[in-house]
Amino acid sequence: MSPTCSLRSRRRPERPPRRSTRLRRALSLVAALVGAVLSAACTMGPDEPAVLSGYGVVEGYLLECGQPVAATMTFRPRDATSIDARAEVTPDSTGWYRTELPLGEYSVLLRPVVDRPWTIDNSSVGDTVRVGRAVRRRDFLRGRVLAEIRLPALLDGQTARLSLNRPEGSAGGRTTVADGVAMFDLRLVPRLGYIMRFDSGGNRHDFLLPGTYLVADADSVLVGDVPAVYAADVRGRYARVEGRVTGSWQESGMAMTVYAVSAAGATRNLSRCADDGSFGLDLLAPDFVRLTAGCGSMSRWFGGTSAVTSPLHALEPGQVIAGLELREGGLRLRFEGPGLLADNIGYLELVLPDGRRHRFHPGPANPVLLPNLEAGQYRVRVLGGCERDPWQPQWYDGAVEEADALPLTVYEGAFTDATIHQRAGGLVRGRFVGDPESANVSRRIRLHDVDGQPLCGESATSWSPAGAFLWQGLVDGQYLLSTSIDGLSWWYPGTFQQGEAGPLTIAGAAVIEGLVWQLPESKVVVHR
Repeated sequence: MSPTCSLRSRRRPERPPRRSTRLRRALSLVAALVGAVLSAACTMGPDEPAVLSGYGVVEGYLLECGQPVAATMTFRPRDATSIDARAEVTPDSTGWYRTELPLGEYSVLLRPVVDRPWTIDNSSVGDTVRVGRAVRRRDFLRGRVLAEIRLPALLDGQTARLSLNRPEGSAGGRTTVADGVAMFDLRLVPRLGYIMRFDSGGNRHDFLLPGTYLVADADSVLVGDVPAVYAADVRGRYARVEGRVTGSWQESGMAMTVYAVSAAGATRNLSRCADDGSFGLDLLAPDFVRLTAGCGSMSRWFGGTSAVTSPLHALEPGQVIAGLELREGGLRLRFEGPGLLADNIGYLELVLPDGRRHRFHPGPANPVLLPNLEAGQYRVRVLGGCERDPWQPQWYDGAVEEADALPLTVYEGAFTDATIHQRAGGLVRGRFVGDPESANVSRRIRLHDVDGQPLCGESATSWSPAGAFLWQGLVDGQYLLSTSIDGLSWWYPGTFQQGEAGPLTIAGAAVIEGLVWQLPESKVVVHR
């Protein structure tokens, strides 16, 4: 047996460090600690106290055209749940500001200190700042816009607004027009390029300067290091439309308003008619417009029955169109009904001479006045139960079918009188049971004929608040009721099968009350 030899490396044993080495290491550690303390003391200083945990610092300059400005800065958290963390800061005389805020992202609103603060709108051009644990430097370098707009004397005394618009937002201000001039001094405006929009709410003048509705033709202003100065004169650009609307509305005590509507359907201006029916529309920025007259719930186009047939007027700067006339008639409908229901008129449908239908609720007034109608034959229907009203559906003369209804003839310049004798309909009232949530939720209730066909249209439903359900204004006949359970129809008194539904019979405007509609138990498994 041969001997086994193993070779092992020999390692020199480690010696403990010398005393001088241990001393050098200790002195280095002490020096590092002292340096850190001194560095922190020099960095913080007496004017910069320690920031609380969870807070950060934002600081910088607020300058307008390179100069300090008296203003307030409002930091509002973009997270609505931390609204209490908002802060208002006032820069010092050099424009320097500093504030501590909880960590997060903030919107910053700047408002100059002026004698009439209502004349300045906050800029909506996005200014945001994120507050982190490190000190954040954020300078707000803003500009100023001085604008003078010369206007027709008809705007004297009105409040005018000038907006500086760009895709990201807008800035602007308000002033009162005096002696045909609107002077604007817009402060702390972000240094960007804008197009200018002028409006005077009193007469709905709203256009781009110098007097256009096309962005490509609008003036622009560039806000920079020095105040931007702009001037425009729109006195020679505006056009005027004059005319008269006469007829039944003048004896109704109602107001008649004429609107100038662009080819795209935007209202350019409006004018309320005087007692003699006269009106005048001024458009500071001429456009292609049609005219429409509105009174109560009815409106009419000048020279046509719709926007397609109404003439389009191509207005030019300085042009005056006069002599436009609209002569109208109306219906005066008096409603009669049993008992206290006589004051409940309900929804009406007016069928116009060209077949168009206008559905509306006239309110509590009796008689109902419908001015602003063109001459011709009309039909009027009480919609009744399909609009959850207590009346049976009928035409004004009592006819049930439209083909049997007699028309009402409207003549220009006067009201045509008619009396509608409303008939109370039947009523079905009950409640849901069997569902612990039925008292806390609302359900849609659909009305069907005895064959299961939906009445009042597929989408017409009645709501059942807090477990109760109600249908009224029912004509004599048989009805089925359904609601939706997990996407399936659940029929009264409690079945998923239409053939097992219980028909409800209305005869002589009967009132059926105390119905119990059993909802499916939660343990029932619905197979789809």
